[in-house]
Amino acid sequence: MRDINEWPGDGSVMTAEQVAQLEISNRSWGKQLRTAAAELVNERLANRISREDYTVLRTRGKADAGEHQRRAAVLSSRLVRTI
Repeated sequence: MRDINEWPGDGSVMTAEQVAQLEISNRSWGKQLRTAAAELVNERLANRISREDYTVLRTRGKADAGEHQRRAAVLSSRLVRTI
């Protein structure tokens, strides 16, 4: 699987196949983000992490989720253009 951090700089030169591969990768990343968020909540509810650690990790997770959504929108736009 391609590392989600390997995001192409110029999406305008992607083929339909590349867009589809990135979309699959992005969906997988989204699933990982949702799983991590649920685990984080469970850790906090069980008092296994401090409130401060939870806040830092949750903020980071929200930033990643925002990036995931941005990439999904870009890919959706690119997929429509390449078909």
